[in-house]
Amino acid sequence: MDLPEAGGHVQVGDEILELESSKAVEPLVCPVAGTVVYVNRAAADDPAVINSDPYGEGWILKIELDDDQPDLLDADEYAKLIDAAQ
Repeated sequence: MDLPEAGGHVQVGDEILELESSKAVEPLVCPVAGTVVYVNRAAADDPAVINSDPYGEGWILKIELDDDQPDLLDADEYAKLIDAAQ
């Protein structure tokens, strides 16, 4: 897994990295613009932690936002979007 470097800048829509599964390779697209502050090298060394503990040790990177109020979906809006796509 090739992660962006801390200190680098990302834009909305940038492909941060590619996630591989047994079925496909999908890009992880950045939903916000900002500066990469922290990169989880442990996740790069053991990508399985992203699936096994996504809300704990499986974080990928932390970004200091350019915009304090980015236009993002909340959990309920995201769930509705996913349900509509299926």
